Amino acid sequence: MLQNKNIKTQNRNKQNHNPTTTIRIFSDLKSKLQDIVAQLNKAKVGSRKISVTDIIYKSLESFNDEQREDILKNTVTGVDRQSYAYKNYCKKNPKATRPEFIDLLIYNKINIEDFLPAKMHKV
Repeated sequence: MLQNKNIKTQNRNKQNHNPTTTIRIFSDLKSKLQDIVAQLNKAKVGSRKISVTDIIYKSLESFNDEQREDILKNTVTGVDRQSYAYKNYCKKNPKATRPEFIDLLIYNKINIEDFLPAKMHKV
């Protein structure tokens, strides 16, 4: 019995603990990163090779709140804006229907941005 426990413990310790993982990115981004790595490896000073991980770590260090907000703004679609604006319009005009609201938008009777927070305005 004791021998079986030792074998299980040894097998568990032999597992490969690779610190890397897979992440999906667009192929054009992969190409750009590989090009940058190749350029940096040609110009390197030391003997250590530069990897994509080095570039990503360095880029993340300079990632700031302005860039974060810009990315978040790009996630808002026209449908999101329209739904949010319609809900806010209905707070002021409870009997309004969606077709009436869309007609008002189309004929420039109202401005959609009047019913949206600043972070949802079209970029």
